[in-house]
Amino acid sequence: MRITRAEVEKKLNEINRPDLIESTALQAGSVLSVFTEELVPKVEGIIEIGTFYGIGTVALAMVGKVVYTYDIAYRDAELIWNLFGVRNKIRCCVAPQWQIDADIKFIVRKWQSKLNFNFAFVDGNHTYESVKHDFGLVKFCGRVLFDNVNMPELRRFVIDEIGGRFVDKGKILGYWEEK
Repeated sequence: MRITRAEVEKKLNEINRPDLIESTALQAGSVLSVFTEELVPKVEGIIEIGTFYGIGTVALAMVGKVVYTYDIAYRDAELIWNLFGVRNKIRCCVAPQWQIDADIKFIVRKWQSKLNFNFAFVDGNHTYESVKHDFGLVKFCGRVLFDNVNMPELRRFVIDEIGGRFVDKGKILGYWEEK
């Protein structure tokens, strides 16, 4: 099921928070939603790094069985997830980076065999080092979508170094798949 930008805008207007539309990967349209829907039914477990206000998490939850989302700062995404009716599909961790790293490593060791985590969305700290680190945590998923690849240092890592490709006209989202 796809969520469109118009649907997101309508619901955010209902709660008097239209400002949140610009804080998500959906800001360039419904690219995240359309792209992830193309992967269905191939998507099972999803790991998202960089929850922010949780709107991108909504799009991911509509195509995956479960989304484990991580951020280092709390921003009350619960309101958004409940608004869109996807809260039951989301496991959220707001913690320091070392704890996020440990939790994802625990998923790899203990849960990967029970729930196939086969997609990740990286939209955390937008530095070369952070994106490279986050990719190292989630590349076991085999498919990783990156936001803000229009930034030169992220483009260098995603497109030039790991062989990802752009998936939108604005060249904001980059995608890597294990070959």
